[in-house]
Amino acid sequence: MGHLRRLLVEDQLFLWTMRWSYDRDGERIVHLTVLRAEEGEPRGQPVQARFLARRPTLVDTAAALPGDARAAVDHARARGWDGSRSLWLLPGCGFERPDLVLSTPTRLRAWAGRAPLLALHVDDAGLAGALATELAAAPEPSAAQGVERHWHGERCFVLRGRFGGVTVYARRTTDIAAALAAVRRFAPKVGCSLRALGWKQDEASLAQGVPSPSAWETVRGATCHPGPRPMDTIWVIASDDDVRLEEFDHHPEAPGRLWRWFSVHAGRVIERRFPNAGGAPG
Repeated sequence: MGHLRRLLVEDQLFLWTMRWSYDRDGERIVHLTVLRAEEGEPRGQPVQARFLARRPTLVDTAAALPGDARAAVDHARARGWDGSRSLWLLPGCGFERPDLVLSTPTRLRAWAGRAPLLALHVDDAGLAGALATELAAAPEPSAAQGVERHWHGERCFVLRGRFGGVTVYARRTTDIAAALAAVRRFAPKVGCSLRALGWKQDEASLAQGVPSPSAWETVRGATCHPGPRPMDTIWVIASDDDVRLEEFDHHPEAPGRLWRWFSVHAGRVIERRFPNAGGAPG
């Protein structure tokens, strides 16, 4: 459980610990556990809570402090907690802290484990529910009253961001392609972007050079979707046995200059950035 700190509340001793970890999307998760103590030793069942940073400026420094532990004890005792049973403080329970917001006990890592994932970020957070329905993802009940809603099913995990946008996480390119097609129907001008989590870079294919974004314009089964900026594009190239994804992002101050190329094909991922003029690799 880690190092236990002492907390005295109205002559009752409590022991608490705080730790943090990072979820698959890079979000810092703060886990607080508080136990009653007898003769200096932990006894009974704990109060537990998981938190996210309330503001984007605190994402990398989020932590539970002694005041947060004391507030959790006060809130739990007001709800009848005496250590005879465990208690999770969940979003919507009325527990508020200045720098932290409650999260759910499970999040993206619980759904995906260590499996390689593809992530489609969509700039319009209002599309989260519609995309989840399209991809047969059910809402997570414990997140319904929180600041961060999410849905999950066999195909995907849909996360509505607290600071804007919605992200669809999936294991297969076909499901990311389905999400892109849904965005195209619901909001054809909304920008999207792709990334990979836990994939090994395909160095052999990388050495073959960068295709032109226009190379897919005449390819049968290829559809074009808006990228993160007006000059950027995402191509979905469907074949009988696979779906290929190609994203071309250009420099915001030089629309003709390739800035990032992202490609997923046949189970291989390429991501390359071009910091030099003319799209030359740096």
